[in-house]
Amino acid sequence: MKNKRFEMLRRKMKQHHRHEPWHGNSPRGYYVPHVYAPPYRSLSTWADIQFVLNNRRVWVFYVHPRRAYLDEIERQVFEQYWQALSDDQRSQCQWANKIPSYKRVGRSRKKVVSYRLAEADEARQRRVQTFCEQQDAAERDGIDYTVRPSARIELSATAHMLELVAPVEVITMDDVHALVDLARRLMKRETTVRELWPDYVYGREHWLAERELRERDRARA
Repeated sequence: MKNKRFEMLRRKMKQHHRHEPWHGNSPRGYYVPHVYAPPYRSLSTWADIQFVLNNRRVWVFYVHPRRAYLDEIERQVFEQYWQALSDDQRSQCQWANKIPSYKRVGRSRKKVVSYRLAEADEARQRRVQTFCEQQDAAERDGIDYTVRPSARIELSATAHMLELVAPVEVITMDDVHALVDLARRLMKRETTVRELWPDYVYGREHWLAERELRERDRARA
């Protein structure tokens, strides 16, 4: 039995593609929002690419496992940092350094239109420095965490959304084309990440082995 909600979304996706202009900006008709040109990075991290499949648009949100590993490092460090703060310190982090800017409304009233950040006091500067040091240490030593390839497909009224974690490098336009070909196969159920990478696991060993290349990429940025 067909899922009525999915069928409705598929119809809406086709209607959206039929009536809204498609802004493909690559020779193969894909929409590529980022520039892939020399000097190339040594390691890829993430990419967003959009293409058309069966008159429906597909957004590919690709993340390399090393980026997912770094995301977990940042999450753990921030959680440890946040848990160590007192309630007053957390409040200061959220509000104390925001200075409102007002706009006059009428003769006697005004409203907040924006905020600017005040100079941080010494205590807050020390906390930020401590956080950065913890972040640097975690990135240097790695953490006990592993990432496996995965693919998740979501539907909306305008496009399919493929969230893909895969050990492929997307650095050049040729890599972009290969990523789209892979996404097409996954969307058409011609293969799965389990079939492609049955035993792949990214962990501390991979992270430490790539340190020199990461530092080289950062120096180029």
